[in-house]
Amino acid sequence: MYYKRKEIAEILNKLLDNDEIVFQEYIDNEFLYLIIVDKEYIDNIDDDRYSRVGGRGPLRINLKTKNYDWIHYLEMPDSFTNDKPEPTFKTIVSNIKKRQWINETDIFFFTNYFDLGSSEYVKDISNVIEIRSKNRNVIKKYTELFEGLACLFKIKNDNQIIVFREIDNQPPLSDKKDK
Repeated sequence: MYYKRKEIAEILNKLLDNDEIVFQEYIDNEFLYLIIVDKEYIDNIDDDRYSRVGGRGPLRINLKTKNYDWIHYLEMPDSFTNDKPEPTFKTIVSNIKKRQWINETDIFFFTNYFDLGSSEYVKDISNVIEIRSKNRNVIKKYTELFEGLACLFKIKNDNQIIVFREIDNQPPLSDKKDK
């Protein structure tokens, strides 16, 4: 595998399969962090479904010793995610439409974007997300979002809404809402 630093390329050649590539890198004072992805999923890296098919966490390489280990994404430095701006409403909707799938992070970003306060979401199995809030405005905002995306959802009560994550191949919008 080609990589701009020879000693890092040697490590990658030992660890990676031929169908894996470096998607993203981040360097701090001590470590090089590499996000490794399968070439097949490079266009869908921001899709929750990728992690279900074996996407592994980042590779962390000590810049001085060249020791390395695979880590969980939560072990990435805070500055890695802090350097990225939160998406706008337009970006959230555009990403959902592009992948025809609602990620858990879309729910998180949508809630933050509209400053909807305290709400919780629960992923049920793998194709449904349930959103609960004591604030009725939260459910109203999500209803507007899901209607605009033409995705299948159900309002269980004033404080709870369930959405099916996959958007394509769904029944017509008139059959989707169950109030």
